[in-house]
Amino acid sequence: MKKTWRMPSARVEKFVANEYVAACWTVACDIPNRENKGIGSDAFDSDVKHGVKECGQVSHQYLVLDANGKPVEMKETNTQGMGILDCQVYTGPDYQTRVTDLSGINPGDYIYWTSSHDSRVWHHHGSVQGSANHS
Repeated sequence: MKKTWRMPSARVEKFVANEYVAACWTVACDIPNRENKGIGSDAFDSDVKHGVKECGQVSHQYLVLDANGKPVEMKETNTQGMGILDCQVYTGPDYQTRVTDLSGINPGDYIYWTSSHDSRVWHHHGSVQGSANHS
């Protein structure tokens, strides 16, 4: 059996953040009846509650941006065991017309969206805030 000696070497790969995944804008739900101990009722379903420590946190909803800095999807996180939820954005407070192209949304815009889990649907609204990263 013939053996070959190889010089020991190490290989290092530099980590480069993927901006497509990391970039996003955040938005907090502007909860109805915020003054009522931090809990608000959903205007469409009084059994669905909103909380200052849940959807009222700016870190709980985010718009994912593409490589050009335009929103492509919206998610809700920190959902008390329901995982990451997809959000649907609407043109107004009647939640009748869905926005399918999110690229026109910008920081400062006031938006309306829903999130759902099983048979429950939450109707949210709030102002988009820019320059935050979500990973």
